Amino acid sequence: MINWGEMTMTYIPDEGERFSLTDFTGLKRKMWGINSYYFFNNRHYSQAAAYGFSKRQLRSVGSLLSGISASHCNFTVRNYYLPDYLKDEDDDFDEDDEDTAFDYTDISLNLGYGYNWAISRQLLLNATGIIYSGVKYAHSKSMSDGGSTFWALNGKFRLGFVYNYGNFFGGVHGYIDGHLFNTGPYRFRRYLYDVSLIAGLQF
Repeated sequence: MINWGEMTMTYIPDEGERFSLTDFTGLKRKMWGINSYYFFNNRHYSQAAAYGFSKRQLRSVGSLLSGISASHCNFTVRNYYLPDYLKDEDDDFDEDDEDTAFDYTDISLNLGYGYNWAISRQLLLNATGIIYSGVKYAHSKSMSDGGSTFWALNGKFRLGFVYNYGNFFGGVHGYIDGHLFNTGPYRFRRYLYDVSLIAGLQF
């Protein structure tokens, strides 16, 4: 995923008061990630019933889950879009001038729990929470302590509501994915929110 939409960035100088840049478009974000999970109660609990529509869960049940994940995040400052008071007098940036602020890869072990509430034969509600803990490696091209290795702490929460009627299915899915980067002089928190409406027919 790549985007550079509007955002609010808080700037904390070594001296003086912190301030925020609102509607800032000078940060380009690139992210990817892969996850693998094992559900310990997989004979009775189905994550696919809530998010894949390939099965139906008729009884309320939960499961502990564990696995491994890898993710990569790159945050590049587009210097041309910085306000004048953050630039040196000699700076003369063009639109292609960039500096990599954060560039890191996480390798983490995951532990979480998911639960399916079978409200009726047609309605299902799922909630799943996962904590990721492992190693965060800052690549050498990063301005934030490149080449160093840190402790990674990330988390994800998913919520799914599903309606089944005959071959028809519909649902609402949402999740929050959060990452923490803290090296002392640099502190960065990334949150990704997503809500999806899904409808279809099974053949």
